Amino acid sequence: MAFDGIVTRAVAHELNERLATGRIMKIYQPTDTEIVMQVRTRRGNVRLLLSASLSFPRIHMTNASYQNPLEAPMFCMLLRKYCEGAIKGSSILISADATSSAMIGQSGSSSRLWGGTAI
Repeated sequence: MAFDGIVTRAVAHELNERLATGRIMKIYQPTDTEIVMQVRTRRGNVRLLLSASLSFPRIHMTNASYQNPLEAPMFCMLLRKYCEGAIKGSSILISADATSSAMIGQSGSSSRLWGGTAI
């Protein structure tokens, strides 16, 4: 199945439903191409897997546990510095050209910590 605009919009809608106003508690980088974020929501804890693999890129919620390296990579430490403890707002937007944008902000603040665009 192709990851086209319809699938991207459905994934963004599901993530907004499940993760809106969730707090990012922990960030791990088990491999060079995968990030796992533990998000605490009102419904409980959720693990979000972000993969930038060339053969199988994906984003989904998972229950699997991953073996993490003893020392976190630099990119993981950078994400922890700016995103850990932040609240994920419900602002994943899909435009007509199938790009998505995510905003993560601090609790009790209108400022955003990170805004990214992925194609």
